[in-house]
Amino acid sequence: MKVRSWESHRSVCNSQKKGCILKKRKLCVLCLPILLWFLVTAIWEQREPERAPWPWQEGTRLEVTGTVDQIHTKEKNQTIILKNISISTNDVSDTDEDHFTNSMSANSADTISEIKIQMQHQETVQIGNRICVSGYCQYFTGAQNEGEFDAEQYYTLQKISFCLKKGIILKNNGTVDIIKETCRMLREHAKMVLEKLMEKEEAGVMEAVLLGEKSNLDPEIRSLYQKNGIIHVLAISGLHISMIGMSLFHFLRKRRLGFGSAAFISGILIWFYGMLTGFPVSAIRAVMMFFLFLGAQVLGRTYDIPIAMTVSGVSMLFFQPELLTQSGFLLSYSAVAGVAAASALPETRPSLEALKVSVVSWLMTAPIVAWFYYQLPIYGILLNLLVIPSMSVIVLMGILGLLTGIFSAAAGTFLLAPVHYLLQITFALCRQCGRIPGAQWVTGHPALWKIGIYYLILVLLFEFLIKIEKIDLIKTAFGIILGVGILGYRGSWDWTMTFLNVGQGDGICIQTEKGNIWMMDGGSSTRDRLAQYCLEPYLKYQGVRQVECWMISHFDQDHISGLMEILENYERGPAGKNVNGITVKQILIPDLTLEDEKEKRHMLELAAHCQIPVYQCAKGTELEQDGMYIRVLNPVVQKHYESPNAGSMTLLVSFQDFSALLTGDLEGSGEQQVAEALEENVDVLKVAHHGSRNSSSEDFLEKAGGASAVISCGAGNSYGHPHSELLDRLKRAGYKILRTDQDGMIRFKVKK
Repeated sequence: MKVRSWESHRSVCNSQKKGCILKKRKLCVLCLPILLWFLVTAIWEQREPERAPWPWQEGTRLEVTGTVDQIHTKEKNQTIILKNISISTNDVSDTDEDHFTNSMSANSADTISEIKIQMQHQETVQIGNRICVSGYCQYFTGAQNEGEFDAEQYYTLQKISFCLKKGIILKNNGTVDIIKETCRMLREHAKMVLEKLMEKEEAGVMEAVLLGEKSNLDPEIRSLYQKNGIIHVLAISGLHISMIGMSLFHFLRKRRLGFGSAAFISGILIWFYGMLTGFPVSAIRAVMMFFLFLGAQVLGRTYDIPIAMTVSGVSMLFFQPELLTQSGFLLSYSAVAGVAAASALPETRPSLEALKVSVVSWLMTAPIVAWFYYQLPIYGILLNLLVIPSMSVIVLMGILGLLTGIFSAAAGTFLLAPVHYLLQITFALCRQCGRIPGAQWVTGHPALWKIGIYYLILVLLFEFLIKIEKIDLIKTAFGIILGVGILGYRGSWDWTMTFLNVGQGDGICIQTEKGNIWMMDGGSSTRDRLAQYCLEPYLKYQGVRQVECWMISHFDQDHISGLMEILENYERGPAGKNVNGITVKQILIPDLTLEDEKEKRHMLELAAHCQIPVYQCAKGTELEQDGMYIRVLNPVVQKHYESPNAGSMTLLVSFQDFSALLTGDLEGSGEQQVAEALEENVDVLKVAHHGSRNSSSEDFLEKAGGASAVISCGAGNSYGHPHSELLDRLKRAGYKILRTDQDGMIRFKVKK
């Protein structure tokens, strides 16, 4: 009788000798998803919008009827995802059954898949309920600046059309999807047990690790894991599936259960676990590959990771081709590809096998990490060697502690104690690694051709190592350095001046032809955490982690909030760099005495704490770097101004034949002073005070004589900026008007 076991099949796969046809086939298979990603991503980036604008203005009260598909709760907030949508702008009566049950016949019915409802209060609702809910529509916005999170694309990929704010349920028919609702209730109960037995930040991590629920994950912890290259351990992946599914399959086989029966029972358990976690992308991939493993066991065939990876990936893309633009999908498959590639390479000493797998996985995922996050964690290779082994203990003890904690809090706490210590060690390691010089390499957003060359070098390197049947450290290091160097190669820069869309505020970034960055202002009164969500992502997208000089026109919050945020989170590392983000080398402020200097004093205190020098500038100050010249035209030393706006530091920036006048919130006597100091027309005028009614007089506009006028203001701002009278003055003066609220980020480029 022929005896089959999962151990024997695994050993057959691992015993295949290097240099054989199968290994070469594996490498070819690994290349296919990567090449396909290049093609689809290039096409995707060039796509034209297919959807016509929605027929409702933002803020319109809508009444939506739909079936509850997902329910998410966080503290006092509740979010519901509806599918099978019907929409009306009219009131719905209790007797209007046709509206409640029938599908919408409006002109946008065919384009609406799902809607996100943010409830005004938490309400009793279950998955499968057919509800009618009232709320105010809000549309997702695309990225307004390079490097920003694109909410519109993110929700489009999830088939969510728009959001309804302040939702109130008007009617509920009470139907329930028993299976999905049971999974949700079990997940909510598990979350409650973890939150009862563990500290808040640790419970958030374990909810992500065991349940795929990241809504309670502490932002600082998420950032720590991401910056150090171990964010993948927070995803439901092969580790969970192998620990749960393969352990059960092996246990059943040891009890002499047949292959088919053991596979069926294991498959049912893993499918239920996937439903319990909500089937994130990484879980779908792991479950599909596990089912292929079970199929191989039942059929008596060898389980081949590259084939399983390719089959599962193509299957997922067949139903959702847009997954090729999602970081989770690409990182999940590239990591598995790294493990498969490492197994095909020549064997090393047993003590170095884990390092080999970690290095190859890092190399396979590096371009994707750089593409989506603009930086690479250099020490992530070594940190993974410490963290990944501990994850087996964390997952195992986490499951045991969770199950035990349902019945006994004391027993659950006892079993979760190792998890507590391992997580605290992981947090400490991440924090310390972040302080080591060179922990983060800011690559910027790599071009597709760089990624293509990188992977080509990687494949050639792998083929070379397989052919010579040993790992040549010198040649391997050369290949890795060459590939990674091309990935992060920035080349030469064109001189640029970029007006960022910061909402109601100002933020200007100047990049010299040698890549040095100068910032002018950087604040907003309408966007919270401007540095985290706008300024830092933009700078890292450009491959920049240091600002040579940050210039402040004046101290209103809509001009300095982003800089203040950076200073408040600043931590100077051993090399003098900010380990928490962007490094600022120096700050320039106007040499001006103010009646209320509270914000100025606060900024000076923060700068002193961060050991950043601050210099005062006034009319006559001149600055130069890389062929760029900056002349300060305002304020005048010891001159009294009627308002802080009138004393705004105003700069005349010139590079080659290009010139721009940056005015802050200039007005009144300050505007007159600048007009008198101007000796020639400029190419670009930054319109003062976001286009207020009393800024930029006709005489001033005539003296500046700019070809383009840039207005930095927020869409639908409460100040009415830009004012119609100001727009009329600009038109009469012959300016081309550019607005960040309408045009988004605005860039002027001087090519070499």
